[in-house]
Amino acid sequence: MLLKGFITELMVPCGLHLILAHHRYLYRFLFDVINNRKQNDLIAVALREIGCGYLAFSLEVYHSSKKKHYDGSETLRMCGNDCKQIESQCDTMLNKFVRSHENWNGDSCLKLRQLLELYRNFADLARDTRSTTADIERANSFMNRAEFYFSKFMQYTGTKAVSGLPYMHYLRNHVGFLMHFYAELGWVYGMFTCNAGEHLNKRIKFSEINETNLDENRFMIVTRLTRLKQFFFTDTITPNKTEFICSACNQPGHNRKNKNCPLHPSHPTIEFEDSEDEQN
Repeated sequence: MLLKGFITELMVPCGLHLILAHHRYLYRFLFDVINNRKQNDLIAVALREIGCGYLAFSLEVYHSSKKKHYDGSETLRMCGNDCKQIESQCDTMLNKFVRSHENWNGDSCLKLRQLLELYRNFADLARDTRSTTADIERANSFMNRAEFYFSKFMQYTGTKAVSGLPYMHYLRNHVGFLMHFYAELGWVYGMFTCNAGEHLNKRIKFSEINETNLDENRFMIVTRLTRLKQFFFTDTITPNKTEFICSACNQPGHNRKNKNCPLHPSHPTIEFEDSEDEQN
């Protein structure tokens, strides 16, 4: 669903990349916990346990070719299905790190329990981000649930720096408003294709990973300019109602310069010669 007449505040970023970014944030905390427990070798095992085999393989390749460990500071090669698997089976994944002599409710597993709570809280938010069915009650409560998730994330991870977490800012301050606004119209976040928002996502991801100047005003200006550029992509993505008739072959759907035209210069001309029998 793409509309031409949007103010920039109502243009949603890609929901998939929002989810992927938060899984990167959670993975950083996961790695810190598992690294302190000296169980790094079990990460790939735990991922395979829940069906994320390719993600586990990618991590193993990364370890052997580049670094001894992957701490989430660079792009984590995940797909949308990996996120769903982790969200739905986070308890199974984390149970893999509980040692035989440990009690899940004991002090030694405190960080694992905190991880489980964060994954479950975010899974609840991701459900609404993916949803294509309007639910006004959940839309109205989204902002409070996002703020609760954020407060627990800050508490459990022990960090106060949010400048390097742009998608955390967007989750807290913008997504809840968009959820509520569009729910009143019967729309939901998952209905947006967000194709035009891909350029915005690339800009945010670059700022998150490579940007050295983290001045808030500069980030807001650059982001706003990037969002304004989205207006130029809607006509190319939305099907044009005007039917084209090719002036060369008179067939609908393309013009004479399109390679789909059978008379386009890129198509070789084929000439058939008559056989001797046909000539006679």
